[in-house]
Amino acid sequence: MKKILSILFLFLMISPLGISPAVATTTINAAGNPNNQIADVVDDVNFADAGTMTMQGNFSIDTGALSATEVVTAAVTNTVSGDGIITYDASHMGSANIYGQVGIVGSNGPISTINLDGTGTLNLFGDTAVNSGVIMSDNSTLALIDGVDLTAAGGSAVSNDSAGVTGTLTVQGTSTITGTVGAAGIAALSAVNVTGGAGKTATFIDTVDAATVTSSAAGKSQFDGALTATDVAITSTGEVELNAASAVATTTFTGAGLLDINDTLTGDVHYGAGGSGTTTLLGGKNIVGGVDNTSGGAGVGTLTMEAGGSSNVSGLVGATNNLLAINTAAGAGETDTLTLATKAATVTSNNSDATGKTLFSGALTATNLAITNVGEVQLDTASAVGTTTFTGAGLLDLNADLTGAVVFAAGGSGTVALANGADISGTVTNTSGAALGTLTFEGDSTISSAIGTTGSATRLAVLNFNGGNVTMNSNIFADLSTIKDGATVTVSGDRTLEGDLTFAGTSTLDLGTSTMTINGVGVGVVTTVVGTTIKTTLNSATVFGNIAATGNATIIDGTTISVNVVGGLTSGAEIKIMNTAGGDINKNIIVVDNSTRYKFTGYNTTAGDITIVPTAVFSSAIATSPNNASVADVLESISETATGDMAAVQAALSGLSTDKALDAAYAQLYPAANAGANVSNFEQAIHSLGAVTDHLADLRNGVPVPGPESEAGVSTGDPWKDRGVWVKGFGSLAKQGIRSGVSGYKADMWGTAVGVDVPVNDETRVGLAGSYALTNVNNDGSSGGNNIDSYQGTLYASYDDPSPWYANGAFSVAWNKYNADRQISFGNINRTAKSNYNGQQYTGLFDVGYLWKYIENSRELDITPMASLTYSHLVVDRYTETEAGDLNLQVNSQNYDLLQSGLGIKIGFPFEDKSGTYVPDIHFKWLYDFIGDRFATSSTFTGGGGSFRTYGAPPAQSSFDLGAGVMFYTKGDISVSAAYDFELKEDYTSHTGQGVLRYSF
Repeated sequence: MKKILSILFLFLMISPLGISPAVATTTINAAGNPNNQIADVVDDVNFADAGTMTMQGNFSIDTGALSATEVVTAAVTNTVSGDGIITYDASHMGSANIYGQVGIVGSNGPISTINLDGTGTLNLFGDTAVNSGVIMSDNSTLALIDGVDLTAAGGSAVSNDSAGVTGTLTVQGTSTITGTVGAAGIAALSAVNVTGGAGKTATFIDTVDAATVTSSAAGKSQFDGALTATDVAITSTGEVELNAASAVATTTFTGAGLLDINDTLTGDVHYGAGGSGTTTLLGGKNIVGGVDNTSGGAGVGTLTMEAGGSSNVSGLVGATNNLLAINTAAGAGETDTLTLATKAATVTSNNSDATGKTLFSGALTATNLAITNVGEVQLDTASAVGTTTFTGAGLLDLNADLTGAVVFAAGGSGTVALANGADISGTVTNTSGAALGTLTFEGDSTISSAIGTTGSATRLAVLNFNGGNVTMNSNIFADLSTIKDGATVTVSGDRTLEGDLTFAGTSTLDLGTSTMTINGVGVGVVTTVVGTTIKTTLNSATVFGNIAATGNATIIDGTTISVNVVGGLTSGAEIKIMNTAGGDINKNIIVVDNSTRYKFTGYNTTAGDITIVPTAVFSSAIATSPNNASVADVLESISETATGDMAAVQAALSGLSTDKALDAAYAQLYPAANAGANVSNFEQAIHSLGAVTDHLADLRNGVPVPGPESEAGVSTGDPWKDRGVWVKGFGSLAKQGIRSGVSGYKADMWGTAVGVDVPVNDETRVGLAGSYALTNVNNDGSSGGNNIDSYQGTLYASYDDPSPWYANGAFSVAWNKYNADRQISFGNINRTAKSNYNGQQYTGLFDVGYLWKYIENSRELDITPMASLTYSHLVVDRYTETEAGDLNLQVNSQNYDLLQSGLGIKIGFPFEDKSGTYVPDIHFKWLYDFIGDRFATSSTFTGGGGSFRTYGAPPAQSSFDLGAGVMFYTKGDISVSAAYDFELKEDYTSHTGQGVLRYSF
């Protein structure tokens, strides 16, 4: 009885007829009743004033079925707008339902708040108007049943006032949520789930902040305010529509749904396992992020970029696996940009206006690219597309290389334009059944695969060369090919051009040594204009670049043939550069060439043909020296018959474009004519003999001093009468300037001599000496030179009469070893000829002098007039060079002679102190070579041709030597001396230093 009375009292308290306290809390507690059914509120709840109704249990505010025919609608309303709070207690909340309307959008207005303090679920079956919305303070769930709208007059429809991301909003059908859902940061909801089926739309009017948003059914999720989420999951066939700029870290498809982006989305889109959905991007909007296929397989997911403005996808597209498809539809003046690398099975450009563009700033990788309408597809980075197919009049603008084929199919009247440096590595074909498609080269490029195929149904319509240099490595099949102003087409290998060829402006066709066969389709197969240049490379009179055409040629006065000569030609031979079926005749043909060996004349005496005729220019006429002319004559005599390496040499010579360059090349092809090695040989022999004569002079200059013999019985104290052994070191630096047109050289010599001599009697001495010298000769004007090792033995004798007269005689034999190189560099020839060979030298010397001692006031002055005569004979053995191919020389043996007289004077100033005797001196000598033998060789190239002579400049026969020295005789057995000499003759100077150490015994 008490329980029944309590229930009746409760009904009275919450019935429309009852009025709750002005400020009070009504608690509905069904503790002890596990099903909470009898405590459910089955009638309307009205807040007459501000108050709170706290629900402690799984209560439902329901339209209780009081009888089979009676339905009572339960609602939660208020009398004063904004009054009333419904709170679900944290410790008691389970699964609760409000089946009727909560608050009223209108005169009475919404209630204040619904608080969800527990972890359970509140299901709203009726429209709900709440000023401060639904506030979640724990991991509770708010579910909107299909058809229920949630309106928050105060701005926040669903919020989270906990210390972290929490709370779930589930929308089960068509609902409109007016007011924000969640807030930034930790005030975001944990999840928003949209589970409505097909035809159902959940509309979020204001911003939504949630960790996760899930579309799990076939219905639509429409976000009119900004959506901020870590993850959006599209797990079924439903649609997620973003109508405001949103930030979603990752949107993931695991179903065949739709992501409709109508404003900028910041974040990535992923197509995961089973995610065969589509992303559409409204024109003028952007994806600040990438679109990827993470499904584990290729070809999943579609990206569609719609018209309406320029759009941009800033991240990678298909980074993990390629997408199934990318579709673009840019309108007038619009550009759809994919900024980074893009991968998809199929890319379709259906741009609706010629000014609409699809721009791939990063590399595009695709199986198929379809250009189905007008507008442009631009590739800025090297890309790989299996097949690009035109079925419309669009433009493929290649600013980088494209790997893959291009096909002009039915309706495909489009254009492929290649920027400077861009190439297509694949065929360009036409399958439309009529000549269709345009290919335009804007700059340097290479045609590596065929363009079109033979026949009127499969040729391209137009091929344009607008600039740069295009290398033709494959055949061309196009109705009309035009080489325009500033453009060059270089033909590599024999090629076929099916169609007509027209020149425009200052344009060039470079045939190289290839034959270009032109099978025309019009009346004029080849048409030249003022400014046309046809370049040909001549290997010989039978190997050269030319045009062979089946139709007529239109030839304009002033057509230029540019000739690149790389081989020997037959003077007077006719070389037909253009051979056609007919056409213009007697036109003025201009011929320019790069050769100093040939001059050319051009003719158009046969209709449609162009012929050039070479006339040899003898290089001897441009040679600046007889040696250059000599080698030029030999090489020109074999220019037409040369084979192998010599043919390559002839080609390089023929390709030199100036007389100076050709003359300089000839100067490298014969032995160095500066006589540097020969002069150095003679100098070495004279220096070695000079070591002997200087040593003997030092003995004569010596002043007898007390020697060890007075104490030890070894030395007499007079150097002339003692036995002695001596060693001398010498070195010289010489420079020969250019002489009679022959380049000079620089030489340095370093050597040593060792000798021993003994007195035969008081007047005569005899001795034996040996010497070694190393000479380095560096030729001017090249890096070639010669290293010479010389080994010399000498017998000598000297007579010193008791009177002041003396005489010396010596004979030497030397063996020379040469290690030479000759640099050759012109055109594409760069090599060094090397040689190793030997020589012998025989030298005799006789000199006399008179020593006059002048003494005044105990000071002595030694004056010695002197004369000498030297004869030397040099033999250089025959040798053959290596390592220079056919430019190696076989050089015959050589013989040279020198007969040199010498007249001079030497003045000495001996003085003595406690350490010994010093004899400083100065000396001068005039030298004259009576023979003046000139360098001359006879040589032959190992690559063929006759022998030729090479001559050096006539030597200067007079020279002058000026020097100074000092001799020091110790009071013991040792004497030392040092001297410096400067030699001067026409175009030649040398500096020589020497030092001698002698031991007497």
